[in-house]
Amino acid sequence: MGQHHRWIGQAFPSFSMKNEDDETFDESRLKGGWSVIFFYPKDRSLGCSIQAQTFVELEDEFKKHGAQILGVSSDNVREHKAFKCDLGGSLSLLSDHKGVLRRSMNLGATLGIIPSRVTFVVDPEGIIQWVYKSQLRVKYHVHASLNFLASAQ
Repeated sequence: MGQHHRWIGQAFPSFSMKNEDDETFDESRLKGGWSVIFFYPKDRSLGCSIQAQTFVELEDEFKKHGAQILGVSSDNVREHKAFKCDLGGSLSLLSDHKGVLRRSMNLGATLGIIPSRVTFVVDPEGIIQWVYKSQLRVKYHVHASLNFLASAQ
């Protein structure tokens, strides 16, 4: 995780992004309940599909802890809509146009090209409580964030 520890205890940054239904979603939607926000490289790529599908499969467990699940990539609204149709579930996919939020948070890239896979757990006040970064451990992002939520409440 390295430099990503610096986010723990910090407010999740301000943002405004469109979801798969072209609705504007901003940081105010993080208040009042827990949020799991996972940044992933690309809709419909193998690892991202496995990760997102695992979140959908465990969605009821996240809901038991009062957590919403938000996926973030630079894919556009139309691509997100198609990916969400593949996945089902109620998670929201947010379009980080040109990677603006990803860059402002300095999330980096694997091999300098592939956008990093980073998951944040944000508390009901909008404060980041947990961060995990790994390009390859796609299911671990899901299970570890769920375990953190269970232990934090």
